[in-house]
Amino acid sequence: MLDDKKVLRVVCFTPYTNVVMIPAKSTCHADWVLEYTGFLMSNYYDHRRTDYVCMDSEAEGHNETQGDQNGAVFYFVEAKCGALPCGPYIDGYELTCVVCSLPPVSTNNAP
Repeated sequence: MLDDKKVLRVVCFTPYTNVVMIPAKSTCHADWVLEYTGFLMSNYYDHRRTDYVCMDSEAEGHNETQGDQNGAVFYFVEAKCGALPCGPYIDGYELTCVVCSLPPVSTNNAP
């Protein structure tokens, strides 16, 4: 539970330089490496900050944080029919996300 806790900051270390967060997906494209899956989150729609983050589905809060610290509050981003097609998306459902990395293409042409 993350209520009134600071979210632990984690850096996703990968030896690959090409890393992408894909909203509304839970798998990577072919040849990409899955780093982690989660849920698309942001501040409440009428707050000033509008950055979107892919919050790891295994996110943990800092246990020593007590009470409201007046920090940023993360909310699930939900699909809204009209803004998104109601084809693959379901109105009111939280959107997933995935972070993927791309290994370099091997240029070794040795037999």
